[in-house]
Amino acid sequence: MVIQKNAHIGKLAVMQRKPNRDYALAILQDIAHQVSLLMRENSFKVGQLVEFYPKNKRLLGMNVNGGAKIMLRLRQPFDEDQFLSREQILGTMLHELTHNLCGPHNATFYKKLDELMARQWVIEQRGLFDGFVGRGRKLGARPRAKIPGQTSGSGNVLGGNNAGSSWRMGSLNPQVRRSPREMAALAAEQRAQDAVWCGRPKVDAEPEFRELEFIDLEDEHPASSSSSSSSSSPSIPVPNMKDPEPSAKQKNGRTQGISEPEVIDLT
Repeated sequence: MVIQKNAHIGKLAVMQRKPNRDYALAILQDIAHQVSLLMRENSFKVGQLVEFYPKNKRLLGMNVNGGAKIMLRLRQPFDEDQFLSREQILGTMLHELTHNLCGPHNATFYKKLDELMARQWVIEQRGLFDGFVGRGRKLGARPRAKIPGQTSGSGNVLGGNNAGSSWRMGSLNPQVRRSPREMAALAAEQRAQDAVWCGRPKVDAEPEFRELEFIDLEDEHPASSSSSSSSSSPSIPVPNMKDPEPSAKQKNGRTQGISEPEVIDLT
């Protein structure tokens, strides 16, 4: 498997005892690759980008210690065999990256989040990526595997006006003219919603170390010599989702127990 490079993220980790682990890894790879240029432009660093599946069904993401670890929900809270849409996960990633600069959900936070969302939209439209950290492609060019029950990015999956949207997540839409009182009320509502789905670090929300499989972000191919590039050919493999059954290795892992994660170090 070709692992997309992102020099701004140390390691990826997926939950090895969950079904369709390869697909979960492909999602994290894709997210890491898509935000590579945005991270370089803003000097963002993330130690670990980790899948988590918290008991709080409305919790979508978490940022620990200003980017030391970012955790993302990849799977539907009511069915771990089904995944959230790519747009939802990317929106959560941008939200959590904003916490690298600003902790509380205040006006400064939402202003920066809107800037990042607008810039990421331009990056995707132009098919750009950080050319110093791996091969690129036209984002969205590859046909994405459809998982039964997977929702679109426009739905409100976990409740709240913005909890399930992608580019609207965290935004108060400044293009709509509202009175100061209306804006204050909307801001208060937004903070209340974000306090639910974007949680503060809690020990019980983080997956245990033995539940994770860590992958270093390393590419089997040399990096491009340019600072930003685009390409129309896909570079991230998508596992065949016609058979969602876990592999024999995964079954054995669940029945026999896995004491340590499988760590792959390509450096």
